[in-house]
Amino acid sequence: MNGEYEKRSRMGKVLTIVFILAVATFLCTTIENNKKKSNDEKNSYGVVKNAQVTDVREPRLYMYNKILVSESGATSDFFTEFRDVKISFSYDHKRAAVTADDELFYVDGQLIPLALCNMVKDYGQISKDGGYILYWNVSWNSVIVYDIDRNEDIKVAHGMNQESKYAISSNGKYVTLFCDNKTRIIPCGQRAVTTPVSDDKLIPIAVSDDGERAFYYTTYKRLDKTWVYSFHDGQLTEIAELDGANRWTFVVNEDCTDIYMNGSVLWYYNTRKDKLRRILGQRANEVYFSKEVSQVFDGHDRVRIVDLPTLEGCLIDAYRGNFWFYDAGKDAIRVSEDDEKCENYRIRDKELEYLTIKDEYVYKVTLSGNHKIEEKIVELEYKARNVIANGDFSAIWFIDTDNCLHKYQNGHMYDFGDTGHDDAILKYVSCEKKLYYIKNGSVLALDELTDEKTIVAERCRTRNDLSSDYGNFVGYTDFSGRKVIVIFGNIILGDE
Repeated sequence: MNGEYEKRSRMGKVLTIVFILAVATFLCTTIENNKKKSNDEKNSYGVVKNAQVTDVREPRLYMYNKILVSESGATSDFFTEFRDVKISFSYDHKRAAVTADDELFYVDGQLIPLALCNMVKDYGQISKDGGYILYWNVSWNSVIVYDIDRNEDIKVAHGMNQESKYAISSNGKYVTLFCDNKTRIIPCGQRAVTTPVSDDKLIPIAVSDDGERAFYYTTYKRLDKTWVYSFHDGQLTEIAELDGANRWTFVVNEDCTDIYMNGSVLWYYNTRKDKLRRILGQRANEVYFSKEVSQVFDGHDRVRIVDLPTLEGCLIDAYRGNFWFYDAGKDAIRVSEDDEKCENYRIRDKELEYLTIKDEYVYKVTLSGNHKIEEKIVELEYKARNVIANGDFSAIWFIDTDNCLHKYQNGHMYDFGDTGHDDAILKYVSCEKKLYYIKNGSVLALDELTDEKTIVAERCRTRNDLSSDYGNFVGYTDFSGRKVIVIFGNIILGDE
C-alpha cells in the first residue's frame, strides 16, 4: 500500500515537473514571439538602408519620421522612442532644438543629443543664427534662453501664465511673451528696458533682431476669428481680422516688417505702406523665395521665418496656377494656368526667371515687374518634355519623345539612355547636386558634376511616383504602400 502510494507520489511529481516545464517553455516561446513581433513592429519604420558615412566639417542635419540624418550620412534613432517630437532648426540646418514629449535637447550634425531640460512646456525654439535656444522650464516656472556656445542658461522671465507663448529673435537677443499681465519684448541678459506691447494676452509670431518690431495674433476674443497685430514705431496696430481660428499660417521676414497670412485667402502686409492687401482669393500651397535665401519653420508648422529685407518678390504656388508677386501696390501676375509645382525658377532682385519648352527650344522667361522677356537658351535636337534644371540653370535635363534622358550644359548635349517609360518624373536635389528619376522600378541618381549614375533604391510601386514634397529631398512609395524618403543616401521609411 505504501509502495503504491510512493509510486503515485513520484508519478505526480514527475507530471508536475513536466507541466511546469511545459508552461515555462510556452511562456518563453510566447515572450520570444512577442519580443520578435515587437522588434518587427519597431523595424517597420526607420532606416531601411544606411548610407556610407563620410567626414563632413560642420554637417547639416535633418529629421524625418523622428530619424535624425546628418549630411555625413550618419543617422540616429534616439528620438523614435518618444511619442511627440518637434524640431526647430537654425537657418543653416547645422543646429537644432528637439522637444521630445516633455524633454528638451540640443543637437548638431554630429547627432549626439545634449539634454537641456526634463520638463518643458510647449516646445523649444532655436534662434535662426543657431546660437540660442528658448524654452520654458516648468520646474523653475521660468522662461530660459540657453547660450549654446557658452553652455549657460539665461533666465528671461519668471512666474509664467500656463497659456503663455513665446518667440525669440533670429540673433537670440530678444524674446517676446506674455508675463506679469502684459505682452512684452524682453532683452536677453542685457541692461536694457523691457518694452511693454499690450495688456492683452497675445501669441507671438516673431520678433525682430533689434527688438523694435514684432508680429502677434490672438483667437481669445472669438474662436471663429483670428486677429493679427503688428508692433512697430512703439505702437501696436491691428492689421487683420481673419475668418477661422486655426487655419492660418504665417510667413515673416526676420526684421518683422513683412508678413503673409495664408488661410482661406492669402493676405500680405508690410509696415512701410502700413496697408493690408489681398494677394489671392484662395489658399496658397506654397510661397517660394530665392532658393539661396535662408528660411525655416520656427519649430511648428504655423510660422516660417525668411532672411530677406522684404517679402515682395515671390512665386506663389496655388490650386489654380502659379503667380508672381513683386509689389504690394500691384496685382500678382499669373505665370501658369495649371496646378503643377513650379520647380525651374530662380528669383534675383525682384526678377523671376523660369524655364519653359516651346517647339524644340528651351526658353528662359524673365519677369521684371510685369515686363516679360523670353530668351532661347537651348535648341534641342529632339522634341522634349519634362524639363528640370539646377539652381542657376547651368545644367538642364530633359526627356525626349523616345523616352531618352539628356543634359545640356556649357553648350554641350549629353545623353544618358532610355528612362524605360514615357511618363518619367525628374527631380533635382540641390543640397546633393543630384538628379533623381525612376527606371524599371528602381530609383536612380545622376551626379550633376561627374554624371555618375547609381541605383539608390529598388522595388518602387509605380514608375512615376517620385515626389519632392519632403523639403529638399525626394520620396517614393514602395510595394507595401509605405512612403520612403532618400536623405543623403539613407533610405528611411515613413507612414503607410
